[in-house]
Amino acid sequence: MIRRSSLKKWRERSVISKIFIFSEWTKTEPNYFKSMKDDIESQIRRKIIKLDWTAMNTISLVNHVIDYMNSPKFVRWIDEARAVFDRDSFPKSDFNDAIFLAKKEWINVAYSNECFELWYILHFQYRNTSMHRNDCASKLTEELIKNWLVSKSYKYKKNDREMYQLLSLRQGDAIRNSKKLIDMHKKDWITSYSDKNPSNTVYELVEHLNKLKKQFI
Repeated sequence: MIRRSSLKKWRERSVISKIFIFSEWTKTEPNYFKSMKDDIESQIRRKIIKLDWTAMNTISLVNHVIDYMNSPKFVRWIDEARAVFDRDSFPKSDFNDAIFLAKKEWINVAYSNECFELWYILHFQYRNTSMHRNDCASKLTEELIKNWLVSKSYKYKKNDREMYQLLSLRQGDAIRNSKKLIDMHKKDWITSYSDKNPSNTVYELVEHLNKLKKQFI
């Protein structure tokens, strides 16, 4: 009969050692995933998530991840790397090429078209019509106030460190709405990632982190 302590040790050895999350920006995405990292690691009492923000464009970010994966700091058979970036104002070709390059190198991408704030908005509603990145902040502010999560004087800013906590109870809704959005694009004839507006795969990374947490609890 296998002791529970031995089984736990075997299970922990059978999963990844660390997951490295690389972001192109230094505020919005890092703040969100830093809060999620702290939440998860406080529950499992071990550090498995490493964050890196680079202030690079999409293709440069993916190349940075590739270089890191080829360094001694990264152990391929037990570590994992993920890239987080937006369509934003980058050329369409850069956005598409970055995703294709990442897929070629077996790097999972959490992308947003046009901006990361779409992930936040999907916590409140399913939205399948395009929205310019400049309009996302006002729409998000509207939803936060309407749902009594902030005061009426609140105005969303990209460096807001409270978004993960504010939205955590609605995370399931955001995942469902994101999946529905991706399923919609699977049915159309658009092959260019940059033209699939709106679209968001941040939910894949969030789901993955939640599954990792369960493996250690």
